[in-house]
Amino acid sequence: MKDVDIAQYSRNFTPDTRLRTKYVTWGLSLWFSVSVLINGFFGVINYFDETFPTELLIGTLWLSGITLAVLVVVVIPFIFLYYPTIRYEVVENEIHVFRGIITKTRKVVPYRTITNMEIKRGIFDRFFGIGTIEIQTAGNSNPNKGGPEETIDGIPNEYLLPLQNHIISMVRGVSGSPGTSHDTDPVTAILAELRDLKLLLKERLH
Repeated sequence: MKDVDIAQYSRNFTPDTRLRTKYVTWGLSLWFSVSVLINGFFGVINYFDETFPTELLIGTLWLSGITLAVLVVVVIPFIFLYYPTIRYEVVENEIHVFRGIITKTRKVVPYRTITNMEIKRGIFDRFFGIGTIEIQTAGNSNPNKGGPEETIDGIPNEYLLPLQNHIISMVRGVSGSPGTSHDTDPVTAILAELRDLKLLLKERLH
């Protein structure tokens, strides 16, 4: 892989616009797949079974039209409003993630808590040439068990690995950081998690 300049991703940046396109495409694809499956199923039954109520098939067609209208009038505009609110900051000691239209959120991930980072690229990501960096931390606060603490979405393919390496170098430079799975053995990572859990328990007990 040739060297790329990640200066634009070294501090304050936003996801690529292809992330917005991915969201819209995913929504339309989901609607199309479900509509074809349901209407096709009832259409085949209606074709072979004369006793099948035609009104039910017409109802599913109307339902498909209504859901498409909701998608176009509500969901897609929401995506266009939501996308500009996503912003990331990779600063000296932590990562800041900003999101939200009505309720603005700012998630802070200290480097000292990061234990692992993975690059994920699904079907739509590969199609649009983007990917996601998933960040795992000691004492993960994500209510979705097994999920990452935070994600950095919509990064062009050519910047994924350089950005991951840049963050890893920042993590290594922080005193007291457990590092990442790229350079930390499992025992060290477990000890780091136990240390953070101990501190968390102390804070809650006091």
